[in-house]
Amino acid sequence: MLGVLERRIAPAVDWSRFSQLGTLGLEEIASQKGQGHYLVIVTARQADGGLRILGVLPNREKDAAVEFLRSIPERLKGTIHTVYCDMYEGKTAAVAEVLPDARLVIDRFHEARVYRDGVHQLRKQELRRLK
Repeated sequence: MLGVLERRIAPAVDWSRFSQLGTLGLEEIASQKGQGHYLVIVTARQADGGLRILGVLPNREKDAAVEFLRSIPERLKGTIHTVYCDMYEGKTAAVAEVLPDARLVIDRFHEARVYRDGVHQLRKQELRRLK
């Protein structure tokens, strides 16, 4: 199944079904057990609060995200005000390149992990220093 998805970078979306996109989400999931095999699910939050899946990208690399984001018609790109994702540079760089006016929001799970990791490193450093 992954081989089929790898060849399909920008899924066909019937953009005529949308009058606005508002908030996009770029969420990755592991497509195979272990590290290194990810799919990215692109979603849009609708005005009624519902979530619509726009596409599934074959990987989390910048090129795949850029290609998908560029496939969004200009009339809809102007309606995107927020994009949320994790801190993976491939996704954040794609958003900055294609949707420079959209506010990029890092999900709080990943942001909190960075803070925890920093505190954990400082704690270990201080323990070593005090010994």
